[in-house]
Amino acid sequence: MTKTFLALVLLTTLLSFTNLETITGKWKIDQATLSTTGSKLSPEQTAMTVKMVKKLFVNTVFDFKADHSFTATPGLPSMPKNLKWEYNAATGFISVYEANAGKSRVMEIIASEKNGKVIFKMQETPLVLDVHKL
Repeated sequence: MTKTFLALVLLTTLLSFTNLETITGKWKIDQATLSTTGSKLSPEQTAMTVKMVKKLFVNTVFDFKADHSFTATPGLPSMPKNLKWEYNAATGFISVYEANAGKSRVMEIIASEKNGKVIFKMQETPLVLDVHKL
């Protein structure tokens, strides 16, 4: 019973982001955190990394445009220009890639909702972003 309930909650959360209209638009980053599970960093290194991540991401706006172009404002250091995005309904991933580089992936995001908050989890990193739609 508990497994069924959890599966339904997860499915409902993922389904809330399965259409392009939901994803399309501007998303402001309110908070950036790092999951420290399995981290080999010292507490000092973790604190320094968290501080750097917050400085880079908090108040940044991700703009998923209807024409599938993508921008991050203000621009993030070393973020390529001419980015595109696409949503894969089978995996639930939002992929951001360089348009002119044969779909060279820049980042992959899974969006979910938890306790009324929208969360962007950056795949392949411990970065979790609390966001809201503008």
